[in-house]
Amino acid sequence: MLSPGHRGSLAWRSAGKEIASIGIEADFNSVRFRYTSQGRSVDLPISLDHTQPGYMPGWRQWFLCPECGRRCALLYAPRFACRICLDLRYESQRSGRRFQPIKRAARVLAKLGGQGALPPRPKGMWQRTYDNLRREYAGGLHAFAGNVLEG
Repeated sequence: MLSPGHRGSLAWRSAGKEIASIGIEADFNSVRFRYTSQGRSVDLPISLDHTQPGYMPGWRQWFLCPECGRRCALLYAPRFACRICLDLRYESQRSGRRFQPIKRAARVLAKLGGQGALPPRPKGMWQRTYDNLRREYAGGLHAFAGNVLEG
């Protein structure tokens, strides 16, 4: 859709009535979004940047965030901005350090196939590997308990 000269549009309908639509026009250095939503029309030009990847011939296109100018692969609606400008965080960034030890313990438990309690060593797993995972599991629970008592 970002090929120079491309034009296209999409429309969203509910109960047979168009509730939103967007038109896209692309050229080499920019893409223009024209959309309507909740009765208002928006004409939004967005600049593109190009890099030449080392692993293949040709060019890689990037959006330049209209709010901060950063190069990004995705822009998020309805403001058409990057995740930093919209303060969108990954789950691991939202949960904070307090819960990291319990998540680590849960990953170990999932790796061993247990539910609720640490299962016996799976057949075929080296004893040393199992002991390391068991220590990591216990350390995660201990660290989490310490975090809860401190906080």
